[in-house]
Amino acid sequence: MLDPQSDKPTVSALFQAYYDCRVTKRNSASALLFEERLERNLMDLYYELLAGEYTPGQSTVFVVEHPKVREVWAADFRDRIVHHLLYNQIADRFHRRFIFDSYACIPNKGTHRAVARMEHFARSVTQNHTQPGFVLKMDVANFFVSINRLILDRLMAARVDEPWWLDLARTILHHDPVPSAIIASRPDTLRKVPRHKSLFHAPPNTGLAIGSLNSQFAANIIMDVVDQHAKHALKLTHYVRYVDDITVFGADAKALALIPAQVDALMQSQLKIRLHPNKTSINRIAHGFDALGYVIRPYARYLRRSTVRNGFKKIRGLCRAKAPLPQVRQAAHSYFGIFDHADAFKQQGQLAAHLHRAGYGAAVPSKLNQARFAQ
Repeated sequence: MLDPQSDKPTVSALFQAYYDCRVTKRNSASALLFEERLERNLMDLYYELLAGEYTPGQSTVFVVEHPKVREVWAADFRDRIVHHLLYNQIADRFHRRFIFDSYACIPNKGTHRAVARMEHFARSVTQNHTQPGFVLKMDVANFFVSINRLILDRLMAARVDEPWWLDLARTILHHDPVPSAIIASRPDTLRKVPRHKSLFHAPPNTGLAIGSLNSQFAANIIMDVVDQHAKHALKLTHYVRYVDDITVFGADAKALALIPAQVDALMQSQLKIRLHPNKTSINRIAHGFDALGYVIRPYARYLRRSTVRNGFKKIRGLCRAKAPLPQVRQAAHSYFGIFDHADAFKQQGQLAAHLHRAGYGAAVPSKLNQARFAQ
């Protein structure tokens, strides 16, 4: 447990940051290299931090094409430890200020709780689907690449009053990974990313790298300004935000139609970001609506067709390539887990049957009726 008044980290805090970091990055190349001389590397990092000599290293950038084309920036494992160190020290003071209905990258929140909250609000405004109701969807244009780091600096400084920690936050925030980037994708793949979505073409003091803990945390700090305005100025009671995806429910479509202009005006004047003009919509709840990878309908939750399609494509590709069982099992369990949160019994059966036919029956979770699925 960190001392909230501490102006510098302890050795135990740095080790805790390392343990937090390795949960998801244990087998990366930079993690394995760092762990070859773990204690020496951690102590070298500790003294470097205390002396104020820490400088972020190189990041690896690559392009992912599903569900959409975007750049992902992977910081070196050593830098990720520092990100966790800072997060562990300052995150709680921000989390306590955030509204209840902010769900991304917050302990005990996440996608599934956000979707469940949307279902609750949908039932509430329609009186359990007996009355008409509407859902407003809004999305920030080019969100991470558009974030103004100077505005973010000001918002962080308002709550981080320990000089050492604020200096570290600014070192991380204002580091530009572009000049020293290790490019892991082919040039033709990199060119698939539109210029306005690429950190390589972002204006000065603008843009955060997608893929790091500090970027996700910073996104919540920026968007909390919008959340507070929505709750306290606009009095929106049925409001959910996940990163830059905003969903509002109401019984009056005309009242909902007034909200985007008000939100966009706040964003542009105070945060220098704006709503995506083509991703604002109002639909009847009874017709169903997208919710973070799911489609919510009265009394049912389905998976997007693209989610199902991409899952089957991934598993079939692994099966055709004769991938090792642990790799197939890991991917399969990931998709079975997604299916578990939706009315997707049929898709579970189809995926399990395909795994059996391909000789990967052991990759099917034991709780499923494998014999039935294998027919």
